Amino acid sequence: MNLLLRSEVYLSCMDCCRSFTTLLSLSLFSAVLASAQGSATPAEISDLAPGKVRHTIEAQRALIASHPHDPSGYVNLAYSLTDAGSNDEAREEVAKAVAVAPHAAFAFHAQAWVLHHNAIGVDYGKGFDYDASLASFRKAIELDPNDLDLRQSLANLLEFDRNGIRYASGAKLNEAIDILRDVKARQKTVQTEVEDNLIIDLFYAGRFGEVMPELSNLPSSPVRDGVAVAAIAATKGPGAAVDFANQIGGDEQKKKDALNFAAAGLWNMRLYPQATAMLTASLPDAPGSGELAAKIQLFRNLRPYKSANLPATDPRSPVQRLIVGVMSDTLTEEVIAECVSRHAFVNEADWKRSLPQANTIAGVFRNLSRQTGLPQVVVQDIVLGTMKITKAPSNEGGSRIVVQFAGVPSQSFFVMQEDGGYKVVAASKDLGNVGTAALYLLHSGREAEAVSLLNWKREMMQREQGEDPLGGLLFARLWTSGKSSGAQSIEVAAASLVQDKTELASLLSQIQTAHGDAKTDAERENLDLLLASMYLRVGDRANAKLVAERLLHGHPDSMTAIRFAGKAYKLNTEWEAWRSLVEARLKRQPNDRSLLLESANEAAAEGDFTQARKALHSILASGNGTAEDYNQYAWLSLFVAQVDDDALAAAQQATLLSKNSNSSYLHTLACLDAARGQTAEARQLLLEAMSRGAMEEPNGVIWYGFGRIYEQYGLMDAAARAYRRVSRPEDPTDPVDTYVLAQARLKMMRAS
Repeated sequence: MNLLLRSEVYLSCMDCCRSFTTLLSLSLFSAVLASAQGSATPAEISDLAPGKVRHTIEAQRALIASHPHDPSGYVNLAYSLTDAGSNDEAREEVAKAVAVAPHAAFAFHAQAWVLHHNAIGVDYGKGFDYDASLASFRKAIELDPNDLDLRQSLANLLEFDRNGIRYASGAKLNEAIDILRDVKARQKTVQTEVEDNLIIDLFYAGRFGEVMPELSNLPSSPVRDGVAVAAIAATKGPGAAVDFANQIGGDEQKKKDALNFAAAGLWNMRLYPQATAMLTASLPDAPGSGELAAKIQLFRNLRPYKSANLPATDPRSPVQRLIVGVMSDTLTEEVIAECVSRHAFVNEADWKRSLPQANTIAGVFRNLSRQTGLPQVVVQDIVLGTMKITKAPSNEGGSRIVVQFAGVPSQSFFVMQEDGGYKVVAASKDLGNVGTAALYLLHSGREAEAVSLLNWKREMMQREQGEDPLGGLLFARLWTSGKSSGAQSIEVAAASLVQDKTELASLLSQIQTAHGDAKTDAERENLDLLLASMYLRVGDRANAKLVAERLLHGHPDSMTAIRFAGKAYKLNTEWEAWRSLVEARLKRQPNDRSLLLESANEAAAEGDFTQARKALHSILASGNGTAEDYNQYAWLSLFVAQVDDDALAAAQQATLLSKNSNSSYLHTLACLDAARGQTAEARQLLLEAMSRGAMEEPNGVIWYGFGRIYEQYGLMDAAARAYRRVSRPEDPTDPVDTYVLAQARLKMMRAS
């Protein structure tokens, strides 16, 4: 829903988690944890080179054709497809393997392995099939009960929960322990991995007292030392654990490593005082002491979060319930309906469309848990333990609720009384919700609350007009806090926030009336800005052009007016008028960045992507280019099928300027790499783009990138499926949307 999707509180929760968890090592036993986001090794990159993958897949398919009843051919092809990130196809192949050989344990083992990867081949990533993988493992063991590797693989699956989080509370650790003990008893020479996984599982299962007996006759190692220290701290206290660490043989660094391993395990088990003590003991003269000190400061004050629900009579209550629901994965449609005002939505369909987005936001934190190796409950403690919710003083109607987390800016909600309780109307970054709710309040005889809501929104916005006489946020031009001029002024201000086309169309007559009633040129000008934006939004070509040209006539050098006129000409497909408008001004200001961007927009809209790139190149050559300029220049290379070194350098510059933190820029670079055949690099960048964009699984634009990779591998059916997953954009006139590229690839594939 808009409230949940756009609310900065939820995004701030994520930022808060990241600001803390960057101080932490990935997990207690990072050496034995696989990270889906990790960088590929040179061997992996070589193995995933397009030529090698194509050759391997072609050879395996040829082998299957000549030996269709041999399950090994299907199994080997499935492994190759999973490695290539095309796991839907891999699942089809292992299904064929078990069909042709229903008594072959290795075929079911392969199926189990494939099934605990998601559609793009990420191990335990969102979308993996826990139940089916478990069933395949059990079937394989039934067919070959003496295969100890099978049992180890099953134990590994049981260490994960259904969300793909290792050692989480939902993992079947006790069963994994039983399996590993059985394997250990039956191995002639017990594998190091079996012993290490067993003691790790015992610790995370809370069976601390069994750790030391298990370790009694084993040689020392960094993992074992760390687990031992952690188990002693959990059972006998920090002092005994430090004493044990002091007896570890070797240099001082081994002791410090064990203490830090132990600290990570203890905080993963929410034993924060013990974790703090281990970190403190490792602090003197340690490399990176500043980082250790930061960890100590965090865990010294951290405690397991215990929710103290605010009473329903407290206006802070719905805000608290929403945030806790997101963090604890308990945000249901029922909770949302109880906490969020439906009057912030245009209609029931709008409300229904928005509900699934709650799961997207909850997924942010599951994704963060996967990335850091921290159990989700620890992330909850970090975020919710630092949360403060207060009601800001105000003499107006409604309640202003301020939410603060340590290390991130405070965020605000507007809450009003409804249905005998309190419900959230909007969060600080919401626009459409505010406009829709203000109109509802006005038309329901609650004008004072409508004014209060708009005042709240206005107080958080800066006009930022700059030198442009028509510049600045439109709402800020139309509404001055504390100076309502009655119902008409509320309608006008609310209309500037509304996003829904149908609602905007219903408001046009009122805004036209207000324009006719305007007493000053400034009022008429502001209403022209509003009308222009509304006409453009609802697709009224004639009126959009009429009002835009009126604004342009009054302020011929205003970039706001120029942009409005450009959008109107685009709506009317009057390319020459748009082009002449920009070129006339570029003659006077040939290096003006805003005009060059407008020129690029015009050329792209007309389908002349080469010219659009030239305009952007002029900006980059001037040295005034932003990360977005570099990214757009690189992105357009995909539309002209000219992914040259210049485009690649621009994409790399965009990611560098954004410190590799912008999901869109990483996605652009990934698509360029894929187009150039750098498939392994492209895959890693797509995974990183998902991580930065807080995606648990691919969206449409990510699927486009995988489609380009699949094409390089000759997996044309997989590529076509990926391209069809790119959804049509809300604005069908956007000439540079990923959907346009996906459709072009599909057309090319049909023609070949």
